[in-house]
Amino acid sequence: MTRPQAYYAELNLSGGKIIMRLQDEAQKYIHNWNIPRHTSKDYELHIFEEGTAMLQLDHSVYSVSKGHAVIIEPNVSHSSETPPGNTVHFFVHFQAEGAYLQNSLHSLMQNCKVFPVEALKSL
Repeated sequence: MTRPQAYYAELNLSGGKIIMRLQDEAQKYIHNWNIPRHTSKDYELHIFEEGTAMLQLDHSVYSVSKGHAVIIEPNVSHSSETPPGNTVHFFVHFQAEGAYLQNSLHSLMQNCKVFPVEALKSL
C-alpha cells in the first residue's frame, strides 16, 4: 500500500471554512528548521515537539520551544533558525474562507502568535 503524497482536511464552520493540507509524509517532521525569508499564501501552523527555534516575523522575533506552537498569517514575511541539536516539529498549511473567520483569526493573532499546546493523552 502506498502512502498518499498529500493530506487534505476541510472544517466547515458557521462563519466560514478552514482548509488544511499536509504535503508529503516525509516533510511532516523537520529536524533543522532553518528557512530563508519568505512568504506563504497560506496560514502556517508549526508545533514543536523537541528543541527550540528563533522566528523572525516582520519586525518581531519570537522564541518557540518544546510544547509550543506558532501560527503565521498569509503573506507575512518570515524566516527561522534552529540551534544545533535535535529540533523536531510538525507543520501544516491551512486557508480560511469567509470574512468572519478571517477577521476572527486576524484578531486572535494580534495578541497571540506563539502559544502553548498540550500533547494528546492516550485514552
